[in-house]
This record gives sequence, structure tokens and C-alpha cells, in this order.
Amino acid sequence: MVYFWPMRALRRLGCLLTLLTIAAGGATAQALSFEGLEFRAGMLWLGNGFTEDAAGEPVQGSDVSPLRFSPGVGMLFRLPGIWRFSPGIDFYYQEYIDLDEYDKVVPTQIETGKGEGDIAGTFGVLLSFPVGVELRPADDWRLELAFSPTLTLRLPLIAIEGSDTGGVFEYFLSDGRFLTPELRTRVGYTVSPQLEVGALLRGLYPVANLYAETEDGVEWWDEMMVGLTLSIAYRFGAGEE
Repeated sequence: MVYFWPMRALRRLGCLLTLLTIAAGGATAQALSFEGLEFRAGMLWLGNGFTEDAAGEPVQGSDVSPLRFSPGVGMLFRLPGIWRFSPGIDFYYQEYIDLDEYDKVVPTQIETGKGEGDIAGTFGVLLSFPVGVELRPADDWRLELAFSPTLTLRLPLIAIEGSDTGGVFEYFLSDGRFLTPELRTRVGYTVSPQLEVGALLRGLYPVANLYAETEDGVEWWDEMMVGLTLSIAYRFGAGEE
């Protein structure tokens, strides 16, 4: 892994955001009102920072960073003041290959075949617990900024061409690779007192990149995820100001 200045900045930012989340989360014990449900769908970019090895040679079987469809649903809770809590679950699907030549699992395509390693059709599950603030720049608009200690569970449920999926499962379970803290920004427009349309921009970074050893040549943004999602929220009106 090649380390440089973004790593130090990410560590400091992660510590600060974690402290803020803990502080804000303490408010949940005081008041928590269920406000509504959000149904969403969009595209999720999966960063693959290992398409070339340290010698500059192409990594056979490694695909370029894929863009995957990702549906999801979330719950909307109102906390005291401007604080909001909106836990949710999102899904995606991707084939991953456990490379024989390297100690690395990377996105691939089903057409790759088993020549370079075992391939698993993997279901990704994003469990998010964002706590943040809601701003009202105008009566019909909401702007939400939040941080979440999101968990990304990658479940290799489909063995491609009889592959052994154990290597893929163990890799994503090792070194806490399922810990992917998230920053998100959501914009919502009120269509009616109950109905709201919105857009969600989210960025997730695997903390394992800060400390886990991996193959030389892996970029610092490897396994990072960026999502852009459109949503429809139904608000029941609980706790409305």
C-alpha cells in the first residue's frame, strides 16, 4: 500500500466525525420520533485500485472500477433540534475474483473464467446509521449533512464455474474490511405535506486501507464507494416544526 498525505488527513477526519457521531447519538436516549420512510435507488461506484501491479503490469482478471445499480430503503427519525437519524439498508451485486497470483480480491466479470482465480457472485449489503443535521434553506427544501459508521457486508453466495467462495468471504471479513465510514449529503424537495423527492450523495471509505497490508501498487482509494441515489420519502408528520 502506498501511503501519502491523504491517509493522515483521513485518519484525523475519521476520529473527529466518530466523536461527533457519538455525541449526537447520545441524544437518541432523550427523544426519538419516527417521521417516515424513504425508498431509493441509484448507482454505486466501486473503486478498484489494483488494475496494475507495482511493476506496472496489468493485473489479469481485475476489472476497471464498476458502476452498479443499488436499491435501498431507510427510516427517518427526528432528534432534538436540527439533529436527524436515518438508518437504512442498501444492496448491490458484483462478481469478485480471489486472484491466484496476488494476495488480493478485486472486482471482475463473469466472462473472466477461473483461469486467474476463484470467482464469486457477491451480494453487497450496506447497513448505514447516519446521524446529522437538517437545514432548511427554503420552506420546501431540506438539506441534510450526516456521518455514518456504515457496515458493508459482502456475501459471496454464487460460486461461478464451481469456484471456492471461501477466499472471497475471508478476505472481506479480515482486517475489518467491512468497516466503511460514510459521509453523505441529501437534498429533499417537498411535493406535498407527506411526499418528498430527494437526491442522496454518499461516499464510503474502508478503514482497513489505513492499516492493513496488501499488495504493492494498490491505490489509496481502493474499495472506496461513491453513490448517487434518487429517492421518494413518505413523511407521516411526526415531530414537524
